[in-house]
Amino acid sequence: MALGTSSKRVVEGVHDRPRVRPAAQLEETAAALRVLLHGEPGEPVVPGSGFRRRQRPPGGPLTLAAFGERAIATAAAHADRMLLDVVSPEQVRVLRAKMLTAAERAGRTPPRLAAWLPAAVDPHPASLTQVPRSLAGAGADTGGLLRALPAEAAAAVGPVGGHDAVRARLGDYAAAGLDEVALVPATAGDPGGERTLTALAPG
Repeated sequence: MALGTSSKRVVEGVHDRPRVRPAAQLEETAAALRVLLHGEPGEPVVPGSGFRRRQRPPGGPLTLAAFGERAIATAAAHADRMLLDVVSPEQVRVLRAKMLTAAERAGRTPPRLAAWLPAAVDPHPASLTQVPRSLAGAGADTGGLLRALPAEAAAAVGPVGGHDAVRARLGDYAAAGLDEVALVPATAGDPGGERTLTALAPG
């Protein structure tokens, strides 16, 4: 199970739902799901419910996407994995420190830390245009932002470059405290991301 908040454009414009109190709703939902997944027979099905659990819960990990202070606190208090999206190793280091502090405050073992990272090995020029698009916020003037970004922006937020450089960059993420990496290969100029995925395949 994975949770996270999204932008006003997506929540209201795509799903036609009001985006109010997102941090509070995230915390309430995470707490309820934690009990739903890991509660004990006889306990309320979810906090505040008059219905009691008759069977053992299904179990399973809870992942929570977090970046802001309140979301990080929620992840530390309820999640098994905290997920970051499009971050540099330096940001990983800072956010991991915040997560560890929040977990200590909550009296919990810290969740594992994972990240979605755009990747491109020996990138085609089209890939170097595609990757920075992940930096443009939803609803922003994407074209204007892309024109303003420096050429090296693609490599700032993910493993992008030659094979050795990409391997070294992944090592930087691990050293910064990232436990898991989910690579999102650039597909512009590399159909299906085949070149990148083949180059980084284990073994």
